[in-house]
Amino acid sequence: MFRENVFNLNQIPQFYQKDFSNFQNKLNSFLNSNDQHFLPQKNGTKKDILFLGATHGDEKIGVDVLQTLPANKNFDWILANEKAFAANKRFIDVDMNRNAPGNINSELYEEKRAAELVRQFKNYNYVVDIHGSVANSGLFIILTKLVFDDLLLALQFDIPNIVIWLPKEQKATGPLVQFANPGIEIECGPKDSEKLRIILKQILDDFVTNYCKGIDKNNLKNKNIFWVYGKLENNKEKLVDFQKTVINDEEFYPLLVGEYGIGCYKMTKVFWQ
Repeated sequence: MFRENVFNLNQIPQFYQKDFSNFQNKLNSFLNSNDQHFLPQKNGTKKDILFLGATHGDEKIGVDVLQTLPANKNFDWILANEKAFAANKRFIDVDMNRNAPGNINSELYEEKRAAELVRQFKNYNYVVDIHGSVANSGLFIILTKLVFDDLLLALQFDIPNIVIWLPKEQKATGPLVQFANPGIEIECGPKDSEKLRIILKQILDDFVTNYCKGIDKNNLKNKNIFWVYGKLENNKEKLVDFQKTVINDEEFYPLLVGEYGIGCYKMTKVFWQ
């Protein structure tokens, strides 16, 4: 079910209210119809799909899996942060995934590289950025903007947990896929798990084979959609990603437990079947 009233518009930052209403209306229409939807196609593209690996240089799982995929005329993949990857560091100068669309004239490596990547997005219909976490989160998808085509792209992956994660304040910069339409992130944790690499490869193989198929409300079966709304700075409780908990009378779902030196991020579940 979709919790239509999980937020009222007064709880949504002003700059999101229009996008939130449109997204909610489109999702309700999608759920109440048997119509099939297809991923959008743009004119003048080189290939359909662009995968990104190692936007953060110490998150190698995407590269490890992408380089095993058989060559295909429908997709390319790019090692996004080559210098940080070689140094096994998150970034060289600044976090690339906080500084898109970048600046082609910047002396900061990640700002310049982000601009180069965003320029390439126009050559593809869909962008999928693969990340890794130290948290025991499993695989989940992140939507960085309230665009329904991003959700349609997410629904083509056999990944049950979808997380809407928007910045708390309006900024000119943000994640790379915020500037790709549609574009999503896949988060994988723990990032060094061989089991997760095998699962991710199967999921990407299936996606590349089936992404042109129609999407309808049946694609939402067994899916959960969450909304990140805050974080727990300190925690002494045992928390599990995506497992509901209550702390100080507040009910929430933890995300990325122990990542970035905090207790976890806090989510509410807005859709489940």
